[in-house]
Amino acid sequence: MAQMPQTKSTPEPEAGLAASPHSAAPYISAYAAAFQGADGDACLYSPMIGARDFPMQHVASGTSVAVAQWQPAAGGEQYAYAFVASIGGGMCTWDPQNGLLTHGTAMPNTSPSITTLRNGDYAVAFQGPNGSLHTFDFALGLLDRGLGMMAGTSPSISGYSAAQLYAVAFQANTGNLWTMDPYLAPNPQDRHLGMMAGTSPSISTYTNEKLYAVAFQANTGNLWTMDPYLAPNAQDRHLGMLSKTSPSIRTYPNKLLYAVAFQANTGTLWTLDPSGAHETGEHMYPGTSPSLAQFASPQGLALNYAIASLVQQPGGLWTTDIVTAPQSAAITSVTLQVAGSMTSLTEGFVTHDGASTSALLPGHASSQLNGKPVNGMYSVSVTGTGLYDGALELRVDW
Repeated sequence: MAQMPQTKSTPEPEAGLAASPHSAAPYISAYAAAFQGADGDACLYSPMIGARDFPMQHVASGTSVAVAQWQPAAGGEQYAYAFVASIGGGMCTWDPQNGLLTHGTAMPNTSPSITTLRNGDYAVAFQGPNGSLHTFDFALGLLDRGLGMMAGTSPSISGYSAAQLYAVAFQANTGNLWTMDPYLAPNPQDRHLGMMAGTSPSISTYTNEKLYAVAFQANTGNLWTMDPYLAPNAQDRHLGMLSKTSPSIRTYPNKLLYAVAFQANTGTLWTLDPSGAHETGEHMYPGTSPSLAQFASPQGLALNYAIASLVQQPGGLWTTDIVTAPQSAAITSVTLQVAGSMTSLTEGFVTHDGASTSALLPGHASSQLNGKPVNGMYSVSVTGTGLYDGALELRVDW
């Protein structure tokens, strides 16, 4: 039976210092995972385009690559990504049209965040070399926002669907959660919610709304969410997180709902979505954080998302699809596929609400479950050796 994350005492996060700081994207039918490869190169994986290694784009050690779907006027399934360069600490972006661009420098040991804007361009947020929040977009260029950030933390940015505008969440140098939002006055705002040292928040805007949701690790060690549709809008989820890790949140397209992925203080990957909190069973590397993206089913019925995480067994970067079937859905088939440089597969299975429903035989790479009229959450997991640079794909048909 899955072990619940340990819940510490849960006082409301403190306001911290009273001083002011002084110094993604629409997912349609696919997702992309960007990461730093074992050789330090920026890498990209998508079920649509496969795996790509960018050998001349070396990423600074201890930092992450951010990715957003990018669809210029010509159309097509393309992506832009942002990273901190290993030499000189340059804040770099790459997209199929502009190629490699540099936008000043970033603070060492911090990572950028990138988001798609309505016009198909993108915007980036990062901690600048002076410790303050910086943003870049093609309309305003590179801006120092003059808002001090906590050392070793990174901002999160999310674009609005109705304008070429965006919102940013970050841990200020006071230890509090702050947001920058063009629709709020005053802007920016101290949310008076204390965050755990060394962690970063995640923000996601709602479709066709001037609002957003935020997830963060509070200074109690618990997962908290901030959501304008809940009362109170900042809530302790009573789910303990591993120290020095950060959650990832994404709102569902055209729904006032969201999903969160995080590493629990048990060391396993957990999700929180409208169906509740779920343990996926994947054991993550200590000190690492997952990344979550939404995508729509062909019928638009399920609340689907994919998670990229660094797992201990079988090792390497993995993407896990989570599919939440609607109530009374007549499932035609559930298919699990394992792709990548697979040496041996000892076990693979599809789970339904935590119970195994379809298992792979050792050495096989796909399995199908037919004829189950059932609703709930499906997820996938495998164990084995040599399963690096791979991906898990889960498809539910009804």
